[in-house]
Amino acid sequence: MTTIKLLWVDNDLFEDLNELRITLYLSDDYEADFALNATEGFNRLRENTYDIVIVDLRLPPGPHNAWLKYAHHSYEEYGYALLKEISEQRDTLFAHLSNTRFGVYSIEDLRDAPRELFEPPVGILRDNYCQKTDRASDDEFFGFLRKLRASCSQ
Repeated sequence: MTTIKLLWVDNDLFEDLNELRITLYLSDDYEADFALNATEGFNRLRENTYDIVIVDLRLPPGPHNAWLKYAHHSYEEYGYALLKEISEQRDTLFAHLSNTRFGVYSIEDLRDAPRELFEPPVGILRDNYCQKTDRASDDEFFGFLRKLRASCSQ
């Protein structure tokens, strides 16, 4: 079985999600990179190729002027802005990510997620959305990763 290269973009990775992050980092199944804001995620995606990218919708923008056009959005929507930027530049700057599977792991219930998330240009599949809750177990998260991983081989 090959190792899956994964990027997880979430500002809670060293707080609420720290134990889960460490478990993922120590896993032999995944080569994991992490980013704490939209700018870090953007830069990692520009420079690397990943099999799976997990994005939280509630992200801070980070120190980059590219996010100014999204300033009318709330602080909590820069994960969507990141996914939109990637989608809009999928044929140019992010062409190397053509086989990457994107998933959303966010506190919002699927019904509360922005509908634009599931429509072009972003087009996240509803099956690639997982709600994180304080009751969610590591098994649920790794089940979500297995589902995304399985879609990589299709």
